[in-house]
Amino acid sequence: MLTSDHDVASVLRGEILLLHHAIDALRDLAAAEAGTLQLHREFLDAGDNLGLPAT
Repeated sequence: MLTSDHDVASVLRGEILLLHHAIDALRDLAAAEAGTLQLHREFLDAGDNLGLPAT
């Protein structure tokens, strides 16, 4: 049970963030279906992304 305005605001913020991510994903899907999704290639160090030491 929520006990304060701060608790309510915190829960609402979390729900808003979830909805924001869902809307972004739906926009990406719609763009992909329409053939207008733009991708940008980037070179990344896999070790940085996996938390492994670079070689």
